[in-house]
Amino acid sequence: MVIRNLERDYTVIKKFEGEGDITQFLCQSTENGNDSWHRLARIPLDAVDGHLIAFLLGELKREEFEDLEDYFTDDAYLFVVMRLTDAGTLGEKLSQEKVSLRERLWMAHGLIERLVLVAPAPFFFCAAMDEKLIHVSEAGDIMLDYDLAQICEYGKFSFDSGCGRLGDVLERLFAEEIKLRAFPEMERLAYGLKHGEFGEYLEIHESFNRIFEIWEKKTEADLKPEKASFRLWEKIKQGVKFLKNLILAGILVLAAVYLVISVRDFLKEPEVHVNYQKIGTLTVRQPETENGEMQE
Repeated sequence: MVIRNLERDYTVIKKFEGEGDITQFLCQSTENGNDSWHRLARIPLDAVDGHLIAFLLGELKREEFEDLEDYFTDDAYLFVVMRLTDAGTLGEKLSQEKVSLRERLWMAHGLIERLVLVAPAPFFFCAAMDEKLIHVSEAGDIMLDYDLAQICEYGKFSFDSGCGRLGDVLERLFAEEIKLRAFPEMERLAYGLKHGEFGEYLEIHESFNRIFEIWEKKTEADLKPEKASFRLWEKIKQGVKFLKNLILAGILVLAAVYLVISVRDFLKEPEVHVNYQKIGTLTVRQPETENGEMQE
């Protein structure tokens, strides 16, 4: 399948999985003897309004946002063309390789620098922040891919939403260190991203660079988890959990015993109390009370 406009042919390599009316394709094109890769989103014209066209035109005119290459229409669809690469994704790299702390720091550095460089609008920021959409070349260069499934709702996305997703990516990149509480600076940065502490890309870059300058020369051997206190806290949490379970089990046992006793007492025939004072001419003596008087 080939998608054509007046200037270029896009050969469809595969269709991306997804739901809804917007269909997305991985495409290849050739220009001046050079092959290039693209993501094309095909949007039915009845889902397109003037606001979306104005948004795309504005983004296309922003020279720094070079990842948006083009958009065009035919008699049925609007096509949006995004720049792409054939390099593997961040998610693939993390799952298939043992990546050192230093390498991961450089990947995070490259990602944030890329964001500063292209300054994507909030929709595109959100659309790229996923380990499956961040590509890492053999040289360590970062390229962004953009899932355009929700592009018709571009106005609903905010910079804070993109920051939150970036925070998720950093937590994925440094999951082991954060789990050990050995990288508090990165943990704090991810928290800040998720809680609206940043208003622009340069602020994120500055905060990250302060961490990067300290940690770039360090290795896993330099990590200092909260050793004794951290392990003690983990044991305390495990002990509290065990104690809670033990108390709960005890309560259940007591409740069961109480239920058995209650049912048994309910089913037991009542005792017959004999309270005769005389039998014929014989007077029956009643027991004395505590003060020595005879009961009547």
